[in-house]
Amino acid sequence: MTNYTGIIIGSIFFGVLGILGCIYGNHLAVKHSNARISAAENRRLAFVVVTMAIFCMWLHWICAYMHQMNPIIQPTPEAE
Repeated sequence: MTNYTGIIIGSIFFGVLGILGCIYGNHLAVKHSNARISAAENRRLAFVVVTMAIFCMWLHWICAYMHQMNPIIQPTPEAE
């Protein structure tokens, strides 16, 4: 096990979440389509919104996770 196993597992989780979100968003886009906006446009919009949301959530998570792996400021012991 390397230090990056958590990153790989978390990235796979967000990938699966993105795929499921796109499928569910596609289902809702077709179900609630208006006459003024075509179902194809709703599908594209749902795909873009879900993809951007998942990417932003993943980016936020990966920054927080990697920040905890190697903190910039390390404690220094005081000399007595």
